[in-house]
Amino acid sequence: RFCSVECRERHEFDMSTIDFTSFLRASLMKRIFSFTQESSKWGVLAQVCRRWWRMVSQWRRTLVLPKGCGLDAGTVASLCARCTHLSELDLSEVVVDDNVLEAIGGCCHSLLKLGIRGCRFVTDDGFAALGEGCPGILDLDM
Repeated sequence: RFCSVECRERHEFDMSTIDFTSFLRASLMKRIFSFTQESSKWGVLAQVCRRWWRMVSQWRRTLVLPKGCGLDAGTVASLCARCTHLSELDLSEVVVDDNVLEAIGGCCHSLLKLGIRGCRFVTDDGFAALGEGCPGILDLDM
C-alpha cells in the first residue's frame, strides 16, 4: 500500500497484476461463487486468474466436453482429475482410453452419470478401474 500516486509511480507498481481476492479464504470465495449460476457464469469466473480457475474446477459438478473437441486422452484425463466433485460427466465423441477412465475412477468418487458414447479405445481394464473408484454411477451412456 502506497501513500500517494507519486509514491506508487516511483516504485513502478502495476495495480492490474494484483489479485485483490488473494487474501480471501477459499471457503469465502466458494460462498461468493455460489450466488452465480454454475452453467452460465463459472466459465467466465474461471478466466479471471489461475486461482479462480482452480477453485471453479474443484467445485464444478457438471462437465460436458463438446463432441469432437480435439483434446487428446492425456489432456482429458488431466482435466477430469482437476474436477474432483463431478456428479455428471459427458465425454461422448471425445478421445477416451483406459487412462482417462482410471483418472476418473481415481478422482471423481461422487460421479453419478457418465457419457462415453462413441469412445472406442476403452477396454475391460478401464471399466474395472472406473467401477472401483466410482461405485455410485447410476447412468452409464455408452
